[in-house]
Amino acid sequence: MVTTDVEGSKKVRDCMTANPVYLDNYSTLQKAIDIMVKHRVGKLIVKDASSSGILTEREILHYLNQFGAIPDMKLYEVTLRKFSKVSPDTSVIEASKTMVSSKTRLLVYTDANELVGIITTSDLLRALFSSSDRDPSLEGVISRNVFTLESYATIADAVRLMENKRIGSVVVTVGKMYDGIFTERDLLSKILTQNIGLTEEICKYCSWFLLSAREEVRARDAAELMLTNKIKRLPITHNGEIVGIVTARDLVEAFIS
Repeated sequence: MVTTDVEGSKKVRDCMTANPVYLDNYSTLQKAIDIMVKHRVGKLIVKDASSSGILTEREILHYLNQFGAIPDMKLYEVTLRKFSKVSPDTSVIEASKTMVSSKTRLLVYTDANELVGIITTSDLLRALFSSSDRDPSLEGVISRNVFTLESYATIADAVRLMENKRIGSVVVTVGKMYDGIFTERDLLSKILTQNIGLTEEICKYCSWFLLSAREEVRARDAAELMLTNKIKRLPITHNGEIVGIVTARDLVEAFIS
């Protein structure tokens, strides 16, 4: 039975992923990538007897840019992301506030300090969307820094740009026309598990169907579009030109602001 508050704030237990996938820290980075692609997740918990951390697509991008290939590393050698703990009984609104304020991922622990789940940005967005009538403006959360590459640019060019600018996607263009979007997820699922060389052109591996929304879009329509199509970022347009990107995390921030 779903538990909700007056504000529509479900509990974390109602929308978390229980028994999340994890690896021990003696596993290899390549094995971690294979597991992430198999389970279609953008983050993976790394555990040992005394501590835990989170491997994300951003760390993989960093090592790929640094070495030009996935290095033969154990996960205990990899810099992992810190996380914040929430309880299964934490409200979705409070969990969302913790995620936004701490700028960390969230793992779910019991009072006995037992890891029982993970709650992602998409989980929070889905819960906020389904349990609230709020429809805030996105003006304060849209990222206006849009980076593009021509379709003939290489995968290495995209990796370098995404790493240097600390972004999760790059818009692919042909001349002045928008042709697609290349994301960290494309890098994992289409490149790193298929032994594709980094000198290949990104146009062969980007997501061709480029969903977008007009600049005046509000949170509910944007959330519905992203959740329905299972995407984590949405280009924002004005007069046919992409002027910003909004992410699932941005929408969570808009809903709780």
